[in-house]
Amino acid sequence: MKKEEIYQSLKNIIDDIKGEIVISNETALIDGGIMDSLDVINYLTQIEETFNIVVSMDKLVENKLGIIGNMVDFIESNLNIL
Repeated sequence: MKKEEIYQSLKNIIDDIKGEIVISNETALIDGGIMDSLDVINYLTQIEETFNIVVSMDKLVENKLGIIGNMVDFIESNLNIL
């Protein structure tokens, strides 16, 4: 799966949770105040179901996965090890 496809899937997940908002690879969902803690749990759950990977809260913080571009890279690298 290409980065563009991963990005679009994340955009769709975010749109499902927050309605249509403008995002970019640099968008910080948590630190930018776009998502609250319940939104983040929903976001991670949908990512895990969509990409069949596990994203722990530790990984979220450790890898700064609240930033869209970081999450795209994380998903891409975890899909490649399957």
